Amino acid sequence: MGSASAVRAVFGPIAFVPMSAIGFLSDEWFDAYADVVSEIAPSEVGDARFVIETAIDDGAGRVHRHRLVARDGRLQVSRGEGDDADVVIRQPLAVATSIARGELSVQRALLEGRMTIEGDVRVLLEQSDLLSLVAAKLAELAARTKFDPLS
Repeated sequence: MGSASAVRAVFGPIAFVPMSAIGFLSDEWFDAYADVVSEIAPSEVGDARFVIETAIDDGAGRVHRHRLVARDGRLQVSRGEGDDADVVIRQPLAVATSIARGELSVQRALLEGRMTIEGDVRVLLEQSDLLSLVAAKLAELAARTKFDPLS
């Protein structure tokens, strides 16, 4: 998996959205994200150690930040930022939404300068199998996510 594919693991593809959908980037969405990621078995996480921070600018003066952390055989998601991120992924809300819906590839977003990656990109490459598991869990969440309007 290339770095662009690994970044896509942060979002996963969107499927049908039920009536009781969770608003993208809402408190409920972050709680659900943390829940589905915590279902990944410690044996799958192994000795992975990384922090991937994602910053999504909503264009209205707010940047939604969350961190995917692998430590001690566990994956955790938390909101906010820190100074220990191995990788920081930045994009506007429209790009994050388009990627999550499967309308835009991460590769295209990177090539067009619509998304940036800062830090040690090798982390994305080295952890591509684990990030693929995260993507599968996020696909479950995407099926319950409402992307418009931002909650």
